[in-house]
Amino acid sequence: AAQKDLQQDTTIRGKGAYREIGESMPNFTLYDQDGKVVDAASFHGKRVLLNFIYTHCPDPRMCPAATLKMIATQKAAREAGITDLQLISITFDPETDTPGVLHSYAAGSGVDTSNFSFVTGPVPAVQNLLKQFGIEAVFEGPLIKHTLSTDRKSTRLNSSHRCISYAVFCFKKK
Repeated sequence: AAQKDLQQDTTIRGKGAYREIGESMPNFTLYDQDGKVVDAASFHGKRVLLNFIYTHCPDPRMCPAATLKMIATQKAAREAGITDLQLISITFDPETDTPGVLHSYAAGSGVDTSNFSFVTGPVPAVQNLLKQFGIEAVFEGPLIKHTLSTDRKSTRLNSSHRCISYAVFCFKKK
């Protein structure tokens, strides 16, 4: 049902499907690195830091750097006593980045997955999320050219998952 709702919402929004200030986080259902179902509703009441990566990204300044920044944020939050943070990396490439591949990537990167999920799902669901978060991604052979931040930007979310400002990542307002 969530996939159908996400597709319908993206279609209705048309070319400008990105989230605006004041809007709710899009509803989605994906799979984490352990193959467990992850849906947007499970993050209500948490601070959510979300990005998009792909595991075979060859540029250490892009996806691998983004993962390292997420790990550093996770560590800093823990040191600051923040216990309601959830980090989410959604793959650009769900056909390659299966739960098993994401599990290996997380383990190889030294990620503590207690509050950091790497997620994948059906290609249409990921494509709809990319549109809804204003991220552009284009396959060029084995590479994916993608924006690190966007012209329309992504969203910053408050505790009720309403957009409050633009940012590359999503947060719950404290």
